[in-house]
Amino acid sequence: MECCEISSSNNSVINCKACNKPGLKVELYVLKHQLNSTKKLNLPDKEYFYCKTPKCPMVYFSKDGDNFTKEDVRMKIRIKEDNQEDLPACYCFGFTERQIREDFLKNGTSKITEWIKAEVKAKHCACEYKNLSGHRCLGDIGEVIKKEKQI
Repeated sequence: MECCEISSSNNSVINCKACNKPGLKVELYVLKHQLNSTKKLNLPDKEYFYCKTPKCPMVYFSKDGDNFTKEDVRMKIRIKEDNQEDLPACYCFGFTERQIREDFLKNGTSKITEWIKAEVKAKHCACEYKNLSGHRCLGDIGEVIKKEKQI
């Protein structure tokens, strides 16, 4: 899979065991990159899913009952925390929700988004490893801007 491309092999949908919402399929290498050291040991090669539900404690799960919560990953996940402002909305380049919002308010548009798009086009991102969902962050950044436009 090329940098920042979303895999189209998401044929199966499994619901999160904690919130019962559909998970987003992620590749095994995402878990190997994101889980704490001890959780990576003996990680079976099977289908895993990312729970994208805000505030749900579950991060990754499988249909067999392999569950990984916020405590099992190496970093805080912005959408699953109460104080989101200073956590990354862009895991590749480290832009926080606060920085994106301030950029939008200052410029009337998001220069950060344009910069990230150029970096993605130049294949300078590593979303498939750095983003806990294994997918690009531009949608997350768009949500931050959309939320700001509604205020």
